[in-house]
Amino acid sequence: MEFVKKALVQIQEHLGSLNARDKILFLLILVLMGLAFVWLIVGTATPELIPLLEQDFSAGEVASIQNQLDTWGVTYQVEGNKILVRRQDRDRLLARLQLAGALPKDMREGWRKYIEESDMWLTSEDRQRRWQLALEQRLAQVVAMMDDVHDAHVIINQGSRRLLSDGPSSDPSASVYLQMRGGNKPSKHLVMAVADLVSGAVDRLTRDRVNIVADGSAYRAPGSDSAFGGDLLDRRREYERHFVDKVVHVLGIPDALVEVYVELESEKVHTEEQKLGEPVVSKEHEIKSTNSRGDSGGEPGVRPNVGVALASSAEQLEQSTEKESETEFNNERDKTTIVRQTLPDEVKSIQATVNVPRSYFLQVYRDRTGSEEKPSPEQLDTLIQTQLAEIRKTVLPVIGGTDLNQVQASWYYERQTPGAEAATAATAGAGGTVLPGGVMEYAKPAGLLVLALSSLAMVLMMLRKASSSISLPRTDLEALNEPPPALESDQGPVGEAGQTEGVLQGVEVDEDTVRVRNMAEQVATLVKEDPDSAASLVRQWIVQDK
Repeated sequence: MEFVKKALVQIQEHLGSLNARDKILFLLILVLMGLAFVWLIVGTATPELIPLLEQDFSAGEVASIQNQLDTWGVTYQVEGNKILVRRQDRDRLLARLQLAGALPKDMREGWRKYIEESDMWLTSEDRQRRWQLALEQRLAQVVAMMDDVHDAHVIINQGSRRLLSDGPSSDPSASVYLQMRGGNKPSKHLVMAVADLVSGAVDRLTRDRVNIVADGSAYRAPGSDSAFGGDLLDRRREYERHFVDKVVHVLGIPDALVEVYVELESEKVHTEEQKLGEPVVSKEHEIKSTNSRGDSGGEPGVRPNVGVALASSAEQLEQSTEKESETEFNNERDKTTIVRQTLPDEVKSIQATVNVPRSYFLQVYRDRTGSEEKPSPEQLDTLIQTQLAEIRKTVLPVIGGTDLNQVQASWYYERQTPGAEAATAATAGAGGTVLPGGVMEYAKPAGLLVLALSSLAMVLMMLRKASSSISLPRTDLEALNEPPPALESDQGPVGEAGQTEGVLQGVEVDEDTVRVRNMAEQVATLVKEDPDSAASLVRQWIVQDK
């Protein structure tokens, strides 16, 4: 407390020595500091409301959003066709409203202005690229706030346009990498919400071109004109997961990427096929006749002049046989009717793709050869082709296929996960452009606090400067007015006289001037270090002058 009292007395004395202009300036600074503190308190107590999205909503969209916000008990305000919410709640509300299906389909204008709030440091030459990275990070922040989502990364491919026409040469696409909480699988509702959110923020991007990967499994939402309904899409995914699990279990290859595409019947098909049997024989008639021609040697008649022929009954005769058959059929035939009926959820076709890491083949080579040496490219290529052929033959019966073309096998190099690459690119590309929501929330109070501290520092600096011209305390003035005491011979030296320095070259001063300056410096030093001795010295000079 003694220190505080002393400081207050010193401040009071300092203020008493100020002139009218300094007092007015000091009063204005105090008023400014008071206003800053009041503004800080009011700004902290009253939540700042900002637009949910910087775009006009229709009456139906406003009503739908209001119903959801009222249900959740959220603080908001409606101004015309816009809805204002607290800054710290905006990202979370966008995620929840997207899951609830309350946001409009086209939000490109709102997202564009949403990103522009944080790009004041961007240059014009890389604004488009930085804007895309900022959009990806903003979308990822909103997706990460959805139910059961732990983290998310968004990568957008804007496509390209022809130079000589306005038509696009390639359509845009997007990939969303999700990390789910507790190993949960994303629901159909979540997949549709994420696809709608990303497609609504990118021009010309349709929902079916948003590829969603959750914990290594791929998901894709159907397009608006797709023939697959939601239930049929779920059944197709169940089939695909079933076959993927079977293939992964059979192969047993670490880090193998397996994808199965199952095409289901989208409608009920009824097919009938009739096969006719052999005709039925009603009547069959057969006629057979035999003719013989020739004569024996003992029969009378003219004969050639040859030896006497012996009569023999064994002489053969020429014979011919004719056979004629006739068959009649009736009009009745055997009929076989084959009925085939396919339902909408039956498998129509199936395709499987297996990607094996390159390290697997290196390990197989080492296990077979028993050597740790690296194989040559030719040896490794031969081994890879052999192993891939065996993998295709192994997978084919697992998926119930009949043709090897239904199974595709390849290999890949191990790389960093796409989600981590997207996060690194977004962080490096943004370069501090996109500020987190917490920083934006406390930016204004922090600025007000800095302003108040700056004002206080200015006041202290002004008081410090004024203290140099303040007169001595009243007690010291009274002591100076008293007659000085007589000097005693044994009082000792009053001060120390230094040795005179030489004259500086180039400065036209005489030796007396240098001596006077040195004496003045010594007196000034004495006043600062020993005021009492300086006062005694002044008294002696006054007495001597008298």
